[in-house]
Amino acid sequence: MKTPVFTVLTCLIASAAHAVMIDFEGVVVSDNPNGYIGGWFGSPVAFGEWVGSTTDVNVVNDTLVTTTTSTARYAAVAFDPGALYGAGDYVVTFDSTLVISDTNNNGTVTIWSGDGYDLTESSPNALIVDTLSGTVDTQGTATSTELANYSFTTNQAQQSIAFTYDGSSALVLFFGAATDGYPFPEIHYDNIEIQLVIPEPNSFMLPLAAIFMAFATRRRR
Repeated sequence: MKTPVFTVLTCLIASAAHAVMIDFEGVVVSDNPNGYIGGWFGSPVAFGEWVGSTTDVNVVNDTLVTTTTSTARYAAVAFDPGALYGAGDYVVTFDSTLVISDTNNNGTVTIWSGDGYDLTESSPNALIVDTLSGTVDTQGTATSTELANYSFTTNQAQQSIAFTYDGSSALVLFFGAATDGYPFPEIHYDNIEIQLVIPEPNSFMLPLAAIFMAFATRRRR
């Protein structure tokens, strides 16, 4: 019986699915500009929940709309480790539209990871999702790390940001608008995806194919 080499390889390539896809249909932003993940404080942020100051960020017609008259304002969403495919190299892609903008304005995206937070409410250890600055601050012995910081000034489909994820921390994404002053920006986001980066076929799949071919040849003898 012949070994289905190409079927096996096809399955391996197809296993690299998108980890997260968000089109904002039915999404609501909770008015929680400085919420906590873990700890025993108020204003908790649930994984998968969009938060921010709804004076500045909201979902309108299935699109995330961000504005600001201050330095910057963000909408944020956090994911627990189970939402991703473990440790590795990832890329975030998104569509952006600068509806109202000038040379003093830009879109801004930051990506953070955080660890050491306590979801049992038995300690103060917490991550603070600060949508006024696009950062993850910490309380107690929790720790946070900025993985990427990206800004843009043009409309573009499928903008991309690469980052490396440790596989065990919470992941927090911030999408916002920034300005140095009047005229103030309005920037829209849609079709956000988090994808695991897989090796190119010539660096990973071809050596694996050789192994399978050798095995298949041996089985036929």
